[in-house]
Amino acid sequence: MSSISERPSQADWKKNRELISCLYSRCALKEVRRMMMDNGFKASPRMYRQRFKEWGVAKNISSTQKEELLRQTEKLDQAASRSLLCDVHLGEKELRNLARYSKAMSRVKKTKENCPMQSKFPGNDTFKSRQSRAIQLPSPYLPGLVHDGFVIARPEEAAGFWEDIKQAIYLVKTPSIELAWPVLHKACEKASAAFASDVVALLREIFASLSPTNTRQCPEIRLQIIDYLRNLAAMKLGELHPITVILQQLQFDSQSRDVTERCLSYIVDILSSEHRTPHPEALKVEMAIVRLLRHDAEYDQALLIGQRLWYTARNIHGTRSLEARAAARELEHVYVDTENFQRALDVCLSIVGHEREATDELVRRGQLDKCAVYTMEDIAAIYERMGSTDLNIVWLQEALKGARLMWEESVVIAHICDKLNSTPSRYGR
Repeated sequence: MSSISERPSQADWKKNRELISCLYSRCALKEVRRMMMDNGFKASPRMYRQRFKEWGVAKNISSTQKEELLRQTEKLDQAASRSLLCDVHLGEKELRNLARYSKAMSRVKKTKENCPMQSKFPGNDTFKSRQSRAIQLPSPYLPGLVHDGFVIARPEEAAGFWEDIKQAIYLVKTPSIELAWPVLHKACEKASAAFASDVVALLREIFASLSPTNTRQCPEIRLQIIDYLRNLAAMKLGELHPITVILQQLQFDSQSRDVTERCLSYIVDILSSEHRTPHPEALKVEMAIVRLLRHDAEYDQALLIGQRLWYTARNIHGTRSLEARAAARELEHVYVDTENFQRALDVCLSIVGHEREATDELVRRGQLDKCAVYTMEDIAAIYERMGSTDLNIVWLQEALKGARLMWEESVVIAHICDKLNSTPSRYGR
């Protein structure tokens, strides 16, 4: 074993005490050392044992303490555990099947070329060439708040975590790439919330938001996020839990779209077999499939599924429902990519609630929400591609007004301001 050349300072031990104690309550000392070394903290086993003695930390606890800790675990993690382990839609058998389907079609040798990136993310050459900068992410081994060695789940943050991840991936593809890093950092600080969500929603986001197709322009970021979540899953759910196994295998999928599409289709099949009417989550999964098909330029199939989903969502949830408008946005993106700008514009105007009166004047009838703000940005981008700079600016200003009403301070506002302050660019959300 190599010697530890630099001893952690007293301040370093104090700073990492809660994290080390939490890890030691769950893992062997060897694993604790490995995790902490991955995080830049190096100490010998003897140093750890000395600190544990000073802190009064021990593996063996009294029966009374065990009972109390078990009560706390059951109370604090009950919702997340039920969702991930006993979900009514995806049971143990289905999760194991997904773990099997998440393997690449052909076995990939874990060589240096296809191993997950080990460099500090996102400070690799690809991103340096795009004037990015490396950032220090929070520790991947501190999944949420720690209380007596147990993790307090934060289910209300699950949606926010994935929204930040998707926002960061989107920004990496734009000239506003510098805005992506703070968003990504903020997401990682609440990453444990992802495991408090419904298991179907969690798997949808893993397979779709972190798909090779969606992250084609930033594959290094994809691998780093997956590895980050894998470490959290191993600690929260265990090394052999299907979610952990899936995340592990996705690191070696050779950036294959087949893995993502196969797993998403399997989830849709399960949900469809259990419900006569389309399950709300099945609708979201199929929208993710439309997005993947569009990104791979399979427009005919994307258009066919997109039109069906929009029709279904309107019939079940109502024309002005969020589900119907979200499905409409997926469809308008297909129209934009196939340069059917007028059809895309008509769909967008219906999303934001602008309807044509007999006088051919546009009248606003819709509500203002995130979907509406993002669609206003889409409308601006469509007018830009149609060569109408004035209307491009008008709709960017509308989007900015809506964003400021929705958020006091947001990266969305900063990104719209970037668009207004620069030459209009040709990309859509």
